[in-house]
Amino acid sequence: MSRRWNPVESVVLALLAAQPAYGYEIGQLLSESGFGEVKGGTLYPLLRRLEEAGYLRGEWRVSDDGPSRKYYEVTPAGLEELTRRRALWLTLRQAVDDALGVVT
Repeated sequence: MSRRWNPVESVVLALLAAQPAYGYEIGQLLSESGFGEVKGGTLYPLLRRLEEAGYLRGEWRVSDDGPSRKYYEVTPAGLEELTRRRALWLTLRQAVDDALGVVT
């Protein structure tokens, strides 16, 4: 992706690398991870961007307790992108820690 880095996209990739999930479930996982409520108007365009970039694959599945749900899973290209983003985060975190005088 040639856009600027989005930390929530990176976290979504990491969550989905652990296990496939559907949109509402992804929102719940983000909330449980400390990101608060991520509204559908933010989450679903983000998922669409990641899918269009080839980092996610979506598949509709029948649900036992409601309408079909679109499950997302990380593709091999998504795993490579996640590795790249993790390295970028470590570099950024170190720069911020250094600037703030944080000792780890």
